[in-house]
Amino acid sequence: MAAAAAVPLVLLLAAAAASPAAGGGKQTHIKLYWHDVVSGPSPTAVQVAQAAVTNTSKTGFGLVRVIDDPLTEGPDLNSSTPLGRAQGTYIAAGRDEVVVIGEVQL
Repeated sequence: MAAAAAVPLVLLLAAAAASPAAGGGKQTHIKLYWHDVVSGPSPTAVQVAQAAVTNTSKTGFGLVRVIDDPLTEGPDLNSSTPLGRAQGTYIAAGRDEVVVIGEVQL
């Protein structure tokens, strides 16, 4: 099986989670698992660019990766109910410290 990192991700809807409104606002909690597969025959996160210094950088500075990661109801990618996909990019933007900029559409 490809190396997969199943990361439990609890999303709180910003508008609902900020603080309940005086009029009886409600919080919504969504729990899902985000599978970022970076190796094996069918990766869902692939490197598309790097800078000349990326390989020697202690932070991976200049690395650009695109993702099309499955989101599931449970932790097992192969047997859990699919809920959707997370699509976007990760960019290693820190030269002297680890800084990752990400843009993701759920």
